[in-house]
Amino acid sequence: MKVAVVYYSKSGNTKKVAEAMANELGTGAKSIKDEPELEGVDLLFVGSGCYNKKLTGNMVEFLENLKGIKRAAVFGTYLGQTSAIESMKGILEKKGIKVIDEWGCSGAFLYLMNKGRPNEKDLDRARQFANSVLEKAMDSVKEVKVDGKEQGQA
Repeated sequence: MKVAVVYYSKSGNTKKVAEAMANELGTGAKSIKDEPELEGVDLLFVGSGCYNKKLTGNMVEFLENLKGIKRAAVFGTYLGQTSAIESMKGILEKKGIKVIDEWGCSGAFLYLMNKGRPNEKDLDRARQFANSVLEKAMDSVKEVKVDGKEQGQA
């Protein structure tokens, strides 16, 4: 199963989480600013920070232009509002992409609020989330062969 982790991060909080997930999954994390190649990706992890209670236009545009993705998981960092995670999920589902799960954690803000977040405990949870999503995705695509025909493909 080909997995990709992409993110948008202004402060570095979401990048830190994306890199922890990507390392756990044996892949690299790519910023959407770098226009990541997603051809053949079976499972996309996509993350963003929440800025003024919403997604940035860059992330909205990226999600709306996605092609060929069938399964995804969304994640993000925030200062108390999870609306960016909900927005990503909504955009993907509207495009017919199955969102397997969602996750988020607090992020630091200008070194004043949530200092030190995401911390190692948050990153451990991010890695657990990544493994859980991968396991769910693998379960959903297991093929059962009956009389030489593949059955039950998701």
